Amino acid sequence: TPAKVRIEYRQANTGAKLYSQEIDYPTPARHNKTEFTITGAAYHTQGRVVSWRIQVIQGNEVIGQETSFLWE
Repeated sequence: TPAKVRIEYRQANTGAKLYSQEIDYPTPARHNKTEFTITGAAYHTQGRVVSWRIQVIQGNEVIGQETSFLWE
């Protein structure tokens, strides 16, 4: 079943504004590695990432989740 990995995060200079990125896996394997980066202008103007949540989603269901200590 196709899946996606989504990261939602907040950055230091933008307060409570929520940003997100997604990567689709049309045919996911048992072990996948996903890497997200926040660099360039987004990093320099909006600041470092201060809290985050990562979710693995199949269909409309969250099947796995990990959050940072500061995530609310």
